[in-house]
Amino acid sequence: MTLKKTVAITITAAVLVATGAYAKGNMDNPGMGNNKQQEKQQRFANKNTPAAFEAYDANKDGVISAAEFESAKEARMKNNAQEGKMLRNAGNSPQFSDMDKDGDGKITKEELHLGQQARANQNQKKMRPQP
Repeated sequence: MTLKKTVAITITAAVLVATGAYAKGNMDNPGMGNNKQQEKQQRFANKNTPAAFEAYDANKDGVISAAEFESAKEARMKNNAQEGKMLRNAGNSPQFSDMDKDGDGKITKEELHLGQQARANQNQKKMRPQP
């Protein structure tokens, strides 16, 4: 066997071994480069997840009053400020009336979910480049 063939075979074998080791290490999550990327995506999701209904419904009566809504919103903003997060969109935060779709003075779990979903859709549209 010539030296060129030996080198070519050695390089090919090394690449195959390295590729196999990489694939074996990522069998639980195919397509992910490493766990750091997955952790980063999870942290982003956690930070950008709307508050759960339970976080607003302080008295656990199954609906959110205007006072509960404002209190939870203020607490969330205060927490974000303490964590050093920029509050540049604080003025655009949803108002109680934005979520209380039927105008009965209380927000149900469904109304909150639909309102949060509508805001998420609006934000996505703003982030998309216009043709």
